[in-house]
Amino acid sequence: MIRKLTAFAFRPPVLLGLLVLLGPSTALAQVCSPAGGYSSSFVVTGDVQEARTFTQSSLEALTPVSTVDDFFISHGGTSSAQYTGIGLWDLLNAVGLKKGINLPNEYIVVTGSDCYQMTFSMGEIDPYIGGTQDVIIAYELAGAPLDASSGFAKLSIPGDKMGARRVSWIVEIQVLPGTSS
Repeated sequence: MIRKLTAFAFRPPVLLGLLVLLGPSTALAQVCSPAGGYSSSFVVTGDVQEARTFTQSSLEALTPVSTVDDFFISHGGTSSAQYTGIGLWDLLNAVGLKKGINLPNEYIVVTGSDCYQMTFSMGEIDPYIGGTQDVIIAYELAGAPLDASSGFAKLSIPGDKMGARRVSWIVEIQVLPGTSS
């Protein structure tokens, strides 16, 4: 099922091409707006055994923990930071994926409170399919909790050269099936 494309005039056209052709879920439509803002929790939904909400403390309780050095080019120059968090693959395993899904065909949509969405194929993150991409749900920057400019959790993708796939203020992570089985 294809939903309407959610796009906002303030997004550069290049980034709009990266948005998924799905609008926010019904629950998400209540918590995201073009203005964005601080998020203190996010929910994992879709092809998971049971939807689950995460806060700072519940994310910190998960293992394994990853600390990564992230360096990328942004509109203001270069940026580098050391983030601590949990891998997206590890988070999905902690929640539990539904039994019998066609894992290589699944994809993940991460949405921020500003309705900015980024999509990852399961193959990018699943080490058994060949996933070589580190996608971290970061909750600390240089050993301290993230500040209001990022929410309590944001994406860190150390292998990316540009910051386009970094979603701040995460409010929802959806696991969705592809169009074929």
